[in-house]
Amino acid sequence: MAAESLAELAAQPDRESWIRRFALDDVARSELPELAIRVSKRLLARSDELPEMRRSAIVALAYAGALEELLAVEPGETLEAEALAWALGRCGDPLAQPRLLDLMTVADDEVRLAAAKALGAFGDIRAVPALREAAGSQGLLKSRLARAAEDAIAKIQQRAGGSQAGEISIAVPEPLEGAVSSADDSAGGEVSLT
Repeated sequence: MAAESLAELAAQPDRESWIRRFALDDVARSELPELAIRVSKRLLARSDELPEMRRSAIVALAYAGALEELLAVEPGETLEAEALAWALGRCGDPLAQPRLLDLMTVADDEVRLAAAKALGAFGDIRAVPALREAAGSQGLLKSRLARAAEDAIAKIQQRAGGSQAGEISIAVPEPLEGAVSSADDSAGGEVSLT
């Protein structure tokens, strides 16, 4: 089978990394997600694996919809952490939110940018404090992060049912039940009850 051969090629550390990445990408996009998961886990288990191959393995897990495996990934490099944030966002599962919130604390702005975009796609009201902090970022790259964080907050508010002035939004009732928070000064002193 062609996909099996590509999987073996991707797992061979003595081959050129660009060939291995292309092989893994083809396996990830095949109709065999279990094969993509198996080879990706093999690559991620190697302590001496190249960072770009670990990144490709993370992306392959995302295409395979392997949330459980993605949640177990411990990124060693910024490249891997950024790929993990993107991959968790691609999976779109609310179970990924705690991990994305962890990635929002990473010092690298590209990682935080990818995590903010993912949280905007499916995060809930519990993500807003981390996003608000990122929205206050300064500088060229940080302005991209701030815009992504503001967009993510707006999307979360919209999903929660009340992002317009004068509306009350009732969201996730767990740890925030009964909390009151005020919007920033630019929002005109609005109050949000959760």
